Amino acid sequence: MRLVAHIVKKYDIQKELLDKRLIALYEAGDTSYLQLLFASDGLTDFLSRYYTIELLADADQELLKRITDTKAKLEQEKVDLENAKTELEASKKTIVGKKNKLSSSVSEKKTIVNTLLTLITQRFSYKGP
Repeated sequence: MRLVAHIVKKYDIQKELLDKRLIALYEAGDTSYLQLLFASDGLTDFLSRYYTIELLADADQELLKRITDTKAKLEQEKVDLENAKTELEASKKTIVGKKNKLSSSVSEKKTIVNTLLTLITQRFSYKGP
């Protein structure tokens, strides 16, 4: 359970980062990467902007990849937990069945012992002719 909680927390943090990034892109408006590059004041500014855009694009792709990977891990953990739950329920049914069988066997043996005790008591208390 701790692993799932850790993965959920990690996913929530990554999702929050993505949400902030999407908000920043939305607030920037229709400004495209090309517009940013063409608005450069010279070759140095152009290269600087290009490098920055490349870093942002790489960071966005890495963030999306991490979110996808984290979500896949979370889904796998959920499947694993469901499988473990199913196995535990099956084991519980088996144990309950064995317990009921054992209880039945104990009851039968108690009945036999009581019958034998009754027969023994009758035999020794018999005061025949």
